[in-house]
Amino acid sequence: MDFSQDKTFPVGRTFVKHFLSDSRSGTKSNRTKFYVSYDEENLYFRFDCREEFFRPEHNEFNAPLYEGDIVELMLTFGEKNKYLEVEVNQNNAVYLAKITNFDGKGDISIKLFGENFIKSAVSVNQTGWTCDIIIPIEKLTEKGWEAENAFFNAHRQDFDEKGYLNLYSLNPPLSDTFHVTDAFLQMKFN
Repeated sequence: MDFSQDKTFPVGRTFVKHFLSDSRSGTKSNRTKFYVSYDEENLYFRFDCREEFFRPEHNEFNAPLYEGDIVELMLTFGEKNKYLEVEVNQNNAVYLAKITNFDGKGDISIKLFGENFIKSAVSVNQTGWTCDIIIPIEKLTEKGWEAENAFFNAHRQDFDEKGYLNLYSLNPPLSDTFHVTDAFLQMKFN
């Protein structure tokens, strides 16, 4: 799906598949399938990742998971420059932070959440891994999330065997950082 003109993303009650593209160039890729849906209580996200070389780093909550392979969500808290960052790796370790993005291009401050209020599940097989993330709407709302003013983006970072970092995004920021708020898409709930 091309989001260059219409920066909205329809979210329904059943999963719809989308592919993540190269974050730096915008080139289409079939390495990561992304799904999103919702019900009255939760937002549901799934990443299906093709993988030849697994490189998860860390097993602890709020460890620097970005040092290895991760999937990542960014969901705004009422304003585009304040958002939840969710990272999950192949070990099912979780990183949760509130980000303030001062310039919309990656000049950020990070405040880690003290509790893991999401649910995640990871399954690994010979061709890759799948990560399911469930985020309770009640918890998001307590932290400032507004369904009518919700923006987000979905990402994956994948190190290859030589250490090269591949970056993929639902709506590519055309940058080496995922923290580009102009690339966020407005969630339109059906």
